[in-house]
Amino acid sequence: LVDSDVHATTVVTSNSYIVLSTDYYVGVNCASYTTITLPASPDTGKMVIIKDESGFAQLNPIKIVGNIDNDPGGAEIRINNGAVQLLYRNGWRIV
Repeated sequence: LVDSDVHATTVVTSNSYIVLSTDYYVGVNCASYTTITLPASPDTGKMVIIKDESGFAQLNPIKIVGNIDNDPGGAEIRINNGAVQLLYRNGWRIV
């Protein structure tokens, strides 16, 4: 039996990571510029949270690769301890 209120979490300690279909929360704790790649076409309603757990995103930004809000350039987290919550519906949307 799976508790639907419990979500899969991943800690990223390397400078690149590809988000898996099972990921919900991706915590980035890396001492360098990090690239997180979103799935190109996951199921509609897929939600992902990406968070700077290192507290140093201003110095070591987190690049999020994917089409986010109709921008193929993606997004970056450059605020210490910052996070972004994304939902997939005909593309990734910041919510």
